Amino acid sequence: MLEDAAKKSGRTLTAEITERLKQSFDIPALVNRLAPDASDIASEVSSDIGTEFYSVHKSFSDLESQIRAILSHLGLPDPVEVAKAREAEAYAKRKAKREGALKEALQTIERAGLNIAKAPNSKDGEKK
Repeated sequence: MLEDAAKKSGRTLTAEITERLKQSFDIPALVNRLAPDASDIASEVSSDIGTEFYSVHKSFSDLESQIRAILSHLGLPDPVEVAKAREAEAYAKRKAKREGALKEALQTIERAGLNIAKAPNSKDGEKK
């Protein structure tokens, strides 16, 4: 078989074997041959994952709605809303603390004789 292919292509037996080895390791050609199959597989997997994810997400959303309805029926607060309120309150406290510290630092600097609240070479804090 190799001898026939070598005669047909006008190559020596060694050259024919070398050419076949080169072709078997031709990565771009191999990728091009396999790419359609890989693309189809990736598309199918992506579709399956998307479908399953939607199903799980919908189940969680339904469960969350049922839990909130039960809590409401029992007159209990929604834990998610309670956590959000706590987080907002903590943020407001941190913000007030930062603003107080900044105001105190500015007052200390101004008492030391440095007035950084006004732009240089200006009157009443207005820039020229």
